[in-house]
Amino acid sequence: MGIFSWLSDRFKNEDRELSHVHDEDSLSSDVAESVDQVSSETSTHTSTGDVLEDLARQSDTLSVPTLERIGLLFDAQEWKWQFDQDGDIASAWDRSMFYFRMIGKQKEIFSVFAIRRGLIAREHRSELLLTIEDWHRTYLWPKGYFREAEGDALEVCAEFTIDLEHGVTDEQLLVHCRCAIATTLQFFEEIDQRFGVPEDPSDS
Repeated sequence: MGIFSWLSDRFKNEDRELSHVHDEDSLSSDVAESVDQVSSETSTHTSTGDVLEDLARQSDTLSVPTLERIGLLFDAQEWKWQFDQDGDIASAWDRSMFYFRMIGKQKEIFSVFAIRRGLIAREHRSELLLTIEDWHRTYLWPKGYFREAEGDALEVCAEFTIDLEHGVTDEQLLVHCRCAIATTLQFFEEIDQRFGVPEDPSDS
């Protein structure tokens, strides 16, 4: 299945759960709308009227995004988020943490960094490396890798990065956000299938 077909099905069939550190809410907006319906979708929300008016005025403007602008888009989608200690936007899907950043000399590069929930035992290092290599041979993004964590374990991460030096409309920026989230979750699901779904501490 292609990335974009999977992305469409992913947002169509399930509501994403986003949470702060101590809270979880289901997405209230239907993120199954296709890319060409993003403008009409964001204009129909009534609970964030002022935000949507601002977005409508900017929707056809090509400009390098800021974190504040990304936050407004999240508000319009009623996605929960907060600024972390580094000033980046932090949110969560399926209990995995996502960080939305603007990096580069001119803050022109949009980067979404995600950390998979749960850890993998170090003894599976070689198998994990092969799994990630298989992913990279099959898909263009996100970039996957792992790093050492406490307790002699490995933590799986993913990055989606795109240069927006020449600007982007709000509709295009929202597409990039959705693509980063959906494809990263697909990558994490691939890891889950190979190494098992991490136990949710709340289950106990």
